[in-house]
Amino acid sequence: MKITVQLLGGFRQYLPQNAKGDTIEVILENESSALDLANKMGIPKDLPKNILVNGRPFKEPPGEKLLNNSDVVAIFPYVVGG
Repeated sequence: MKITVQLLGGFRQYLPQNAKGDTIEVILENESSALDLANKMGIPKDLPKNILVNGRPFKEPPGEKLLNNSDVVAIFPYVVGG
């Protein structure tokens, strides 16, 4: 299945060199979750991350929902400030 991926903030460093901007398309096996996608992109499992699928945040446990063809996934680090 084909997934559109946006890696934002500090996670842009995990984009392939041929990426244009912060968005790429990735081919995943069926039965893949957003955490599977983050791992495929090389984002370390122990890094805290926000994950949105089609603009909606995951609930706990994060990333367990299986993705569907044509989903748009945004992954970005937590932001602290105020």
